[in-house]
Amino acid sequence: MAEGDEEDKDAKTEEPSRKKLEDAVKKGQVVNSKEVTSFIVFLLLTLITIWVIPEIMLSLSNTLRFFVENAGNIPMDQGMLDILLPTVMKKTLLYLSPIFLVVIIAALVSSYFQSGEFIFTGETIQPKLSKLSIMKGFKRIFSMKSFVEFIKGIFKISLVGAFVLLIILADVKELSQYQELSVAGILDQLMTMVRHILILVTIIMAVIASVDFAYQSYEHYTELKMTKQEVKDEYKQSEGNPEIKQKLRSLRRSQAKKRIKLTVPQATVVITNPEHYAIALKYEAGAGLAPVCVAKGLDLIAQTIKEIAKESSIPIVENPPLARALYKDVKIDEEIPIDHFEEVAKIISYVMSLEEKTKQKKR
Repeated sequence: MAEGDEEDKDAKTEEPSRKKLEDAVKKGQVVNSKEVTSFIVFLLLTLITIWVIPEIMLSLSNTLRFFVENAGNIPMDQGMLDILLPTVMKKTLLYLSPIFLVVIIAALVSSYFQSGEFIFTGETIQPKLSKLSIMKGFKRIFSMKSFVEFIKGIFKISLVGAFVLLIILADVKELSQYQELSVAGILDQLMTMVRHILILVTIIMAVIASVDFAYQSYEHYTELKMTKQEVKDEYKQSEGNPEIKQKLRSLRRSQAKKRIKLTVPQATVVITNPEHYAIALKYEAGAGLAPVCVAKGLDLIAQTIKEIAKESSIPIVENPPLARALYKDVKIDEEIPIDHFEEVAKIISYVMSLEEKTKQKKR
């Protein structure tokens, strides 16, 4: 493996984000074990060989038997050949057509099994000039991945070859008995040996495919890991996403509503626009401090502030110029600027006088 690739892998310490995984699927970058595809192809061929081909051979033999038994009565002229050959070819192609579909079916089944969905993308087959690089070509040929594939191929051929040889040697011992059998019996014995070989090889390939799938899954996940810089860049991009921004605004509104439910009932007065702005001010007489903004908001938040103020019997005063100015100049949990002391003081004095009158009436 190239030194640069090693450094890239070492830098990828962060787990792949959901967006990174989704983008990989869109590009066709999914777990792709060739051994799983090979196993499915071989499994389907084995099933066809064991169950379908005997039926095909029986049907074809019945068709040919008629011509063999009546060879003397059938005129083999050009007209008969024009009828016979297309008929035999059509039947043969019809019977063998499932075999031609095996590779396509196996590829689809393998793709679905490995990724959990059918993926159709032209991303992987698009021509890329970077693939023509001689240096990158050498890196791919002499990479660790290529070495692992080479060792895996040798191991697979050796393992399968050894087991097939054992079956053949076991059946060769019974070769002396074949002279006592009819042609049909010999063919049946050979077919039994073929079935044993196919079943054993299918089992071996299933084990190899399972191991390779686990390895390819690990490699695929490792390749999708991200560097810290990639995580930061993706976060910045997602921040610019309108959907993400909308969710953040919704979250902020929800948090603001929770806050104002606690702070507005503590206010002394709420100054409004009256519809678009609302600023809740708290003043503690004798504390020697200027009024503090405990909540403020626009539109929906402003309406919520007014509703909570009404429920909590907090006085609401309409003063559009002052409301707009306070919204612009004062921050939550801060004292109002000195420029607004006089106007705010008049409003608070008026509110406090109303409260005093109300208390006197109750007495």
